[in-house]
Amino acid sequence: MLRPILDKDPAVNPPCIISSGCVNAVHITPEPSTTTDPQPSTSTTSLPKKTVTRKRQSELITCVEKMTEEANQHRKLIRDELSALVHEEKRRNDLFEKFLDTLNKQ
Repeated sequence: MLRPILDKDPAVNPPCIISSGCVNAVHITPEPSTTTDPQPSTSTTSLPKKTVTRKRQSELITCVEKMTEEANQHRKLIRDELSALVHEEKRRNDLFEKFLDTLNKQ
């Protein structure tokens, strides 16, 4: 009896879920009621089992591959930036060393 009352509540059935950069709309269809009797049932009702379809698995795999590729590109960019910083620091140290040598010669 509570399911029809709470079925339209966004907290119970969110219209959209955003997680880890992947946006997926969630469509949950309510189970048809087997009883027309307004009396509360004494048996325990179970929620429908969620099954992962092949299409959903494919979407998840595609999303994970995209996130992995983006992470790899980000790591490569950071590695390149760090290499440039190391090169510039080495150049700066060499120039400072030359400066100190010229001061010592005077």
